[in-house]
Formats: sequence, C-alpha cells, structure tokens
Amino acid sequence: MNQTYKEPVAIEFKNILDTEYTEELRNWRNQDFVRNNMTNHNLISEEEHRHYLDSLRNNKEQKVFVALNCQEPVAIITIKIHWDEHYVEPGMYIINKDYLGRGLGIVMSYARLEYIFELMPEGKMKTTILDKNEKNINLQKKMGCVFEKSIMAVDANGKEEPASVYFLTKEAWDKNKEEIEKRLERDFGLKNIARIPVEI
Repeated sequence: MNQTYKEPVAIEFKNILDTEYTEELRNWRNQDFVRNNMTNHNLISEEEHRHYLDSLRNNKEQKVFVALNCQEPVAIITIKIHWDEHYVEPGMYIINKDYLGRGLGIVMSYARLEYIFELMPEGKMKTTILDKNEKNINLQKKMGCVFEKSIMAVDANGKEEPASVYFLTKEAWDKNKEEIEKRLERDFGLKNIARIPVEI
C-alpha cells in the first residue's frame, strides 16, 4: 500500500552563497549520517570549508543549492558540470534527520534532473553511488537511471570502497518523468515543483 504524505510541502531552492547558511553547510556535511554515505568520510575543517566556499564563487562548473521546505533547510544539492565531456554530476543529501525515510529524496531527484537537462539538454546525468547505499541506488533506478559500470571509489585517505556509476539521458528522462510527476502529486500534492535556478 502506498503511503500518502499529508503534511504541506512547499519546496524552494537557493544558491547556498545567497543564503545565511554558508557556515552551517559544514556542520550539515559533517553529520555522521551524511558523511558515512560519501566517498570522503572525513570531517571537514574550518579551513577546508573556507576554501570550498571560495571555490564556488564565480564558478561555472560547480554549484551548491539548499532546498527549503516551508523555509526550513532540508537538503543540499551539489552540481558538477563537465562541459567538455557533456555530462553533469549531481549529488544530494538530506541534512535534517527528521526528513530521512519520508520520501523527499524523490522530490530532490526530480528537481535536480529538471535542472540538469535544462542546463545541458544534449548531455547526460552521471552519478557515482557507494554500493552500500542501497536506498540511493533504488531511488536512482526509480528515476530511470541505468547502470554504467562498477568502480572502486577512493576517499581522501586512499581507502577504496566498491561503487557504481549510473547515468540518464534527457530522452530517457522525458519518457519517465510523467510517472514521477504523478507520484509527486499523489504522495505530496505537488503539481508544479519549484525550479532550481539555472545560473551559468
């Protein structure tokens, strides 16, 4: 039986640099339940975070957005744009434990795919997921992503973990997204998902 979410959902997206959450971003990223599902499990230092924020300014190849539900920060979406190779590599993580397992991952995935194929309609979406992160793998399959290859992901300390690369084309997304939109309306009452602002 499908679960229906009764609570109001009003999602919007903002570039992290345009918000008051730039410093809080490091605390969100350093939570155990977040970093344990990343290829780099290390805690991010204040200096590393400062350099990271500096690297985002005026950067046409990397963007970070915060997703807000009724003005409450709930997730982070990262975007790496590989212009020469014609693909976009997104990332996403929930930052509020209260939202884990409540289905908002599909809302975030929908929004980032719409962003990616508006930004690069002739390109692909590619994502690397640790094999142990079965929830994310299942989510990406629901979105229509196709397995490309197995790899060994290497973290900042040189430790290797098995991972998989999945991809999606705009053609495949256009065929699949109507079903996703029906699910978003059924489960969340969402008919028009807010767009992530496309900035080049």
